[in-house]
Amino acid sequence: YLRKTDGTPAIRLGDGAAFAVSPDGKWVSSYSTKADGKRRYVLLPTGAGEEQEISISRLKGFNAVLGWGPGGRSMFVRGPGAGGKWQNYLWDSASGSLKPVGPEGIGDASILVSPDGSKIVGVGPDGRWWVYRADGGPATPLPPFAARDQPVGFRADGQSIFVANVLEDGCAMEVSV
Repeated sequence: YLRKTDGTPAIRLGDGAAFAVSPDGKWVSSYSTKADGKRRYVLLPTGAGEEQEISISRLKGFNAVLGWGPGGRSMFVRGPGAGGKWQNYLWDSASGSLKPVGPEGIGDASILVSPDGSKIVGVGPDGRWWVYRADGGPATPLPPFAARDQPVGFRADGQSIFVANVLEDGCAMEVSV
């Protein structure tokens, strides 16, 4: 479902769970589970149009679009790298090219995509949080977090991230910049 903040009713987009909304607001990346237990990854239009199934053969079935790259033309996806460990990629749907973003062996946590798509934040092979650049430039480690701290999003300026501290009861979070 998609709901505006003006109080109008929610609009059903399709089945499944959502990952990300495109920068232009025209698409939502999503997946649903088929009767055979396999997942089906799609882009759902937020207006008129047909859903687009995502199929990247090299990723061996994991075709989730986790966010959009610079200019909204490419998409961040995750799948097995050459060594068989998890890898983040920038996927150009027009050409089919997959460009690695960061090292192979990334953590299982979801990535955060900057508002302009120029960088992502994710867990590196060392278990620390890193900022990886879409253009392949050097990665930058984030300062260590407390045990229950979790990055949850970028500020609109793309220069800072919000970090939530999940409290012991798991029912509340404190958010800081």
